[in-house]
Amino acid sequence: MKAKACTTCRQRKLKCDAPQKFPESCSRCNKLKTACVFDANFKRVSRQHRLHQVEQELRSIRQAHGSETKRTIATNILNATFSHESDDLFEPCQSNKQIGNVHMAANQVTDVFRLFFEKLHVYLPFRMNRSIETIHEECPLLFWAIIAVTSRDQVILKDLIPLVKQLVSEITLKAARSVEIVQALLVLCMWPFPYYTQLEDPSFIYSGIATHIGLQTGLHRPEYAFEFSSKRDVLRSSSQVRRTTWIACFIVSQIQASARGVPTTIPLDYSLLVSLDHADTPVYLAQLGQISRLTATFSATIGFNAHNLHGLIDPSERMNMIKLYDREFSYLKSNKLREMDQSMEVIFLGSQLQLFSFALHDDMPDSLDLIEIVHKAETVACRLIQLVSQSELQFVPVQWSRSVILAAVMLLKILKSPHVGDSHLINNQVTLAHQIFTLITKDEDDGSQRSDRLLLLFSVLEDKKKWPPVQCRLTASLVYDAIRVSKEYYEEVLDNIVNSSDPSLTTLETHSLDNFNPTRY
Repeated sequence: MKAKACTTCRQRKLKCDAPQKFPESCSRCNKLKTACVFDANFKRVSRQHRLHQVEQELRSIRQAHGSETKRTIATNILNATFSHESDDLFEPCQSNKQIGNVHMAANQVTDVFRLFFEKLHVYLPFRMNRSIETIHEECPLLFWAIIAVTSRDQVILKDLIPLVKQLVSEITLKAARSVEIVQALLVLCMWPFPYYTQLEDPSFIYSGIATHIGLQTGLHRPEYAFEFSSKRDVLRSSSQVRRTTWIACFIVSQIQASARGVPTTIPLDYSLLVSLDHADTPVYLAQLGQISRLTATFSATIGFNAHNLHGLIDPSERMNMIKLYDREFSYLKSNKLREMDQSMEVIFLGSQLQLFSFALHDDMPDSLDLIEIVHKAETVACRLIQLVSQSELQFVPVQWSRSVILAAVMLLKILKSPHVGDSHLINNQVTLAHQIFTLITKDEDDGSQRSDRLLLLFSVLEDKKKWPPVQCRLTASLVYDAIRVSKEYYEEVLDNIVNSSDPSLTTLETHSLDNFNPTRY
């Protein structure tokens, strides 16, 4: 029996005009930019059933966590104490070090490593060798990467940064493999060097290289390293080092993917879930992993796996999924994040905002559920910006600034909506976001300064929708949509200059043309 309606219309129980439109797609599929498919064997799946399927998947993940090991609060406290005591110990540098024209005295190196372990490593606390001399001997890339992201000596950094980039290039050419190389790349991803366009930031590529080296050396199977390599430099690392480094790989992969609006490249398998609950995994790292797990899951479910060409599920089903995963955040907070400190709260709130961002797409119809989510998003965004402003901004990972730009863009979008709550508070928090970017700007026209300019433009521009809104970039769609709005304005100003005999421009137009080109974001 030949189907009279396409699968999309049958799923929605709506009339299909494909026979009248043939050979073109039906009107609905054409509007949704979805392939118009006819399948006589197609069976409609109700929204309720789909929601039930997702709930079952989430329950399975919870059971996988609980079946292997159940960590009590007391165990976590002991683990945190052990981690704190062991991480405070490291062997000082014994001799002066040099690479190219960069010379560092032994005491300088020791001071930099102490700062790294005290202020930076705590944000991604994978287990690692704590002898400075051993690190320098076995993996110069890790040694100099730590120096480069931690040192505040601009004279040293001017010469050191190109040398570290060269070391990374040599690693890829030689196909070198070790746990320490993976750790070095992760460090460079979390605290990237200043970059001036998105394309110049190699963090996503570094993350991919780290993932592939990790897979080649069997980090994803920490107890079975011998099945992946017989090399001494691969096998010498303990299962604890290998396990926590792979967790860090997953976290960094998720962070980098979210920033670019693409799916995470590391699959969330049983071994990784068990590693998050392992007694030897530092509590902070396990909490990061739990948040990354949930973020990767809802990003794919809501923004990538829909049966259409852009991957974003329909508004009604989207709201149901947002509410479902919002409950998962509550579950995560009460069961896995009971010892959450202020820095972990920033990560938690940033992930929540990514979920709520799906509700702020222009295709979402007004509803009581939408109003509730918008008010939650407003509260979370304001809280996140406040917490970040109270932190030591010179040490925080790049993920924090990306959370701030998302929070500020969402607040500005809410401010222009009919569901705004406290407009005065929103304006204050957006101003605070500007101040944050001013403080973390390292170089003229770097990523932080351009984020600040994006907020400036987006706060005053009207969305004329010359181009369709961004919807394929998962949780980064709102930020990229703000760039779209700014780019439309930028090109409109250029057209006015070309078509007008009057060379004068407004102050804002001059500022935009001189300092902000959205195509470089």
